[in-house]
Amino acid sequence: MGGDLVNVAVLGSTGSIGRQTLEVVRAHPGIFKVIGLAAGRNQELLNKQIKEFNPAFVYCQETENQPTRSGTKHRFLSLDEMACLDEVDIVVVATSGKAGLAPTLAAVRAGKKVALA
Repeated sequence: MGGDLVNVAVLGSTGSIGRQTLEVVRAHPGIFKVIGLAAGRNQELLNKQIKEFNPAFVYCQETENQPTRSGTKHRFLSLDEMACLDEVDIVVVATSGKAGLAPTLAAVRAGKKVALA
């Protein structure tokens, strides 16, 4: 990672911890790049985050509420898939309850750095 951007996947991007994580990314654009965003049900905020950070990978808990797809180049993945991507350097697990357990374990097995909220 020396000199390169640190690619971050934020699981739970629309919650309090996820939003704070994105504030850190926003404050340090030369250090971090959001490569994945995952949210529960707040599609409106997720769509705003997608427009701002332009992640390559996206997840929304409710499949019928997937973020707007028209004109996007985003790939829609599960939380587990996002946590294991070769492109991801750090997985921020800011989900509530047991939703973060499987992706956390998947990220650890894939050798990713994991930041737990």
